[in-house]
Amino acid sequence: MSAYNRGGMAVPGNSEDDLSSAGQSAAPSPAVREIMVLQYLIQPVIASLEPMSASHATTLRQAFNRVEQHNPGFCCAFVENLLRRGDLDVNNDINFHETLLRLAYEEERQAPAAGPYNPAANPHLLQLEKRAKMLKEILSGIPQLIGDRKRFLEAIKDIANAIKEMLDTVSLVTASIGNAQRKQSLDQQKKDFIKYSKTFSNKLKTFFKDNSKTDVYISANQLIYQTNLILKAVRDY
Repeated sequence: MSAYNRGGMAVPGNSEDDLSSAGQSAAPSPAVREIMVLQYLIQPVIASLEPMSASHATTLRQAFNRVEQHNPGFCCAFVENLLRRGDLDVNNDINFHETLLRLAYEEERQAPAAGPYNPAANPHLLQLEKRAKMLKEILSGIPQLIGDRKRFLEAIKDIANAIKEMLDTVSLVTASIGNAQRKQSLDQQKKDFIKYSKTFSNKLKTFFKDNSKTDVYISANQLIYQTNLILKAVRDY
């Protein structure tokens, strides 16, 4: 039988039937793809151009941030139209959700596991950053592992453990927050994270029945997005 941690993640055994669903499926946020395009594609490309002209790269970064803020989805449409100009069909020639995971994998591997605060003030914050980074690295590495059943099952177990460890640390951080409104906000982010981790578990169950990789990719992107929302909420404190 499968075991579930607090995040609702299935830890499968050797049979597809061991993957049990956990809770009702939650629909992915429509904003996830747009936000990840900006974070994991456009921003890293702009950063790579900084050696040529730091000031122009800064101007370009601010422009993309501003236009995305006022016109959500602009960056995603911009990239899709670039691809179409090259006679690439984003629906048939490219699995956009898989590509975003691969881009996130490269970015998360290079990103430092630290936030813009003094960890001495709250030792749990740095631990949360490290555990969030580990979870995002494993999730974004799914495209490289999903075709190898043995390695993918091991990755699923790693994801389950990473989710549990992250939730435990979020609870410690929440308990250390004195402001009631901020505590409530972080607690809501935690509930959303648990909801989407259950969705991810459900998509894994379906994958082992019909080999629907794209649904797994979409759900993994959603979970990375929710992880980033938790980090943002914590960093804002």
